[in-house]
Amino acid sequence: MINSHQYDSGIGTGEDHTTAMAGHTLDSRWIRRFHPSPNSAVRLLCLPHAGGTANCFYPMSELLSPRIEVLSVQYPGRQDRVHEPCLTELSALADSLYEELTGWLDRPLALFGHCMGALVAFEVAMRLERRSQVVPVALFASGSPGPCAFPTTGSDYGLLEDLLMVERAPRGGRCVQRTASAAIRADYAAVLAYRMPTGGGVSCPVTALLGDRDPAVGVAQGRSWSEHTTGAFDFQVYPGGRFYFDSCRLEVAEAISGQLLQDNAVARR
Repeated sequence: MINSHQYDSGIGTGEDHTTAMAGHTLDSRWIRRFHPSPNSAVRLLCLPHAGGTANCFYPMSELLSPRIEVLSVQYPGRQDRVHEPCLTELSALADSLYEELTGWLDRPLALFGHCMGALVAFEVAMRLERRSQVVPVALFASGSPGPCAFPTTGSDYGLLEDLLMVERAPRGGRCVQRTASAAIRADYAAVLAYRMPTGGGVSCPVTALLGDRDPAVGVAQGRSWSEHTTGAFDFQVYPGGRFYFDSCRLEVAEAISGQLLQDNAVARR
């Protein structure tokens, strides 16, 4: 049973979780572990949304540990990597993360990506399967259309909403706001330039998750993830908008735990 806990901020708010950063384990430039779990049955690599940071997954990490160890990804160009240039190609992000993961494959690995992070997770999963013959135990694609249904030109895909959220943030000052805005713009440039490679797809199970009031992703777009796996597919809808996590953390954590542990997904691998 996962223990519920209340937080002041969540995945959708872009809040800093300053306490989390002070207590995390810095394993590399890319990976943060807020609750190291050496005896976990499986690891879950979590990839943030556009403009997001590793801290967004602190609540998820606390809810899932110690049975599932969360590896939270820190993209360049923000927080403790603010002096590094943002990457503006999703393929470059996926290549760097794939190389980073070579030291984390001693246990079964699942991936969870939200919004832009879902695309990056998909690209990383393809690299793991094709280059290392490592099939992730699951890919959770949250708040995102499938790669074939992702917007390209002519859509801001929530860019204005995210920029306004940064501008209204009550703390951090204008310097922090400018840095966050730059990261958001770079991430959206990468999203809008993305094209799925010909023949792209995975064999691992895919679960698509969506808020029922998400203004940017409809049900048909969420279900389109089924076209990109030869494995099992599941589709889950939660109450909320693009950042439904704010009110559904416990439900989502229990769904992930149920698939990875209770359903013996790890044992089958």
